[in-house]
Amino acid sequence: MTARRELLVVVASIAVAVAIRVPTLTQPLLEIHAFRQTQTAFQARIFHESGIDLLQPEVPVFGQPYALPYEFPLFQAFASLPMDVGIDPDPAMRLTALVSFVIAAFCLWRLVRRMADAVTAVAALVAFLFSPFAIVWSRTSMIEYFVIAAALGYLWAGLAWRDERAPWQWLVAVVLGSIAMTVKFQSAFFWGLPLLAYRPRSSRWRDAGLLALIAIPLVVGLGWTRYADVVRTADGARPWLGATALADFLFGAPLDRLDPTAWSAIAVALGLVVGPALLVILWSAKDARFVHGAQRRFWLSFIGAPLLAVVVFFNVYRIHDYYSAAITPSLAAALGLGAGALWSRRDLARASLPVIPLAVVVGFLTLATPVALALAVAVVAIAFLVRRLVQGDHHAAGRALPVVAVILIALNLATTSWYWGRAYASADEGDIGRILARARELASLSAADDPVIAVGHDWSPDLFYYAHRRGFMLADWLVDLPAASDIDFSRYTILHAWDPDRDPLWPAARSPWIGAIGAHTWALGRSFADLRGAVLASTDDESAYMGAARNGVPILSQPTKVTCDRETTLDAGRAGTWLRLDGTNRDARVRVSSDLAPVPARGVIVVAPGSGQLRVRCSGAAAIVIVAALDAAPPR
Repeated sequence: MTARRELLVVVASIAVAVAIRVPTLTQPLLEIHAFRQTQTAFQARIFHESGIDLLQPEVPVFGQPYALPYEFPLFQAFASLPMDVGIDPDPAMRLTALVSFVIAAFCLWRLVRRMADAVTAVAALVAFLFSPFAIVWSRTSMIEYFVIAAALGYLWAGLAWRDERAPWQWLVAVVLGSIAMTVKFQSAFFWGLPLLAYRPRSSRWRDAGLLALIAIPLVVGLGWTRYADVVRTADGARPWLGATALADFLFGAPLDRLDPTAWSAIAVALGLVVGPALLVILWSAKDARFVHGAQRRFWLSFIGAPLLAVVVFFNVYRIHDYYSAAITPSLAAALGLGAGALWSRRDLARASLPVIPLAVVVGFLTLATPVALALAVAVVAIAFLVRRLVQGDHHAAGRALPVVAVILIALNLATTSWYWGRAYASADEGDIGRILARARELASLSAADDPVIAVGHDWSPDLFYYAHRRGFMLADWLVDLPAASDIDFSRYTILHAWDPDRDPLWPAARSPWIGAIGAHTWALGRSFADLRGAVLASTDDESAYMGAARNGVPILSQPTKVTCDRETTLDAGRAGTWLRLDGTNRDARVRVSSDLAPVPARGVIVVAPGSGQLRVRCSGAAAIVIVAALDAAPPR
């Protein structure tokens, strides 16, 4: 392949890869892992609104102080720049991710080109650009490909320095390596191994400069990790976010690595890069002449080192498929080596035969054995057809192989549309959790400066991100921690629950009054006047009831029991209705409308004037008892 043709193929491949992703850039950040996408976007939008602060990045979901650093927020800082020129936050995040992906692809091409030939490098580039996995993740609001770009740049500059010894190359490598390690240590710490395994042109294999080139980024990355841990848990607050508490989440139990089912999620993610249709190419990587040459150790470490990250940080790679992005450059390079080997040998048919049992194994791991077997047979059939057509003509075979490669990629994409199709979903289709509707409700019923408590939605920032609100996301797992009892919720003025009938409402206990103002939303306050026109409210303020009783008219002749599995009809007061409960079932919740959230069964319930009757329902207990009722106006 001539240099001109190589460049033409590279430019065309990148252009097509960008073109097929551009229509997806305006999609809300909800189609997959909305939690992580909006966590990243939240920091970037705050940088845009309040200025870039790399040391105190905010994700306002655990109360004040809102600083919540994990990875070094350099990607978020870059993503805020398109916002500064008028691009909306969601497209700005996706655009920055796509640019990062293109840079990563370019670095992979140049790196493989340095270590192999043009065919291998171009094939690796194409595999990287057009895998089903990359089609989804390359345009998400994620830091993954930003890290990959920095890591591959680090390795590329490091290899150049080892051969040429230019000081600027060493400096560039240190900077890029430090960026990769600080932005996401779990996805970058292993890239020093190929650098160490590389055999330079000079006789100086290893020296202090090389050790520093590997050690400095690692130390910087670990230093940032420690700093971020200190900030997240400053003054003893939020201990659940400390390194000790996160250890199980990151590493998992040692024996988890011996559980075959635990590897299935990782296998599926990797299968979306390779796929059964491309196994014939991957299988041929073992025959690549570069793998058996002087740089054998480099290639083995380049392809195998990412598996070290999986083994070390096993739990996050198992539960979050996007972590596997760190492995995709190595898989793409392996596919490139296989394609280069087939190109040089010109015999796809003979290489295809061993793929059938391998495809069955991969199919079993990805729960798609029939598809895998069918594709393997199809690949072999196509390969033998090509062999028959070219009849030993190496030039004809060389022209046929790219056609076969395109067919294989098309087969791979055709059988994985269930995965990458979500990138092209409409806003409604992508909003699986109906986040936007919830965010609209919260935004319409609260002010921008209202501190909000949200329960029942883990600590996913998507609700606050789209509602443009700040506050505290009380995750279910956090409710059970001893530290939860130390959280001061007294200053919060809005409560939002994903399931109003079941999610915990105890964070509102310190507010004397709570009033339903929406289907999932309550106002909290020290008086009824603070409840923003709530139609239904409850309180333990007996003095308020006594004040209403002075001028109110009794409308209940005797105590009434409301059974919680049925509706009870009561006469409503013309001025408003006051219900006094016996206080025996305080865990119960009381409804008077299907359009409003229920209120906790405190001692007194107030209903604003409306229709002539109240249709009272309760939940969370067998029954509640109303001991008295008044026709009286709500307090002012």
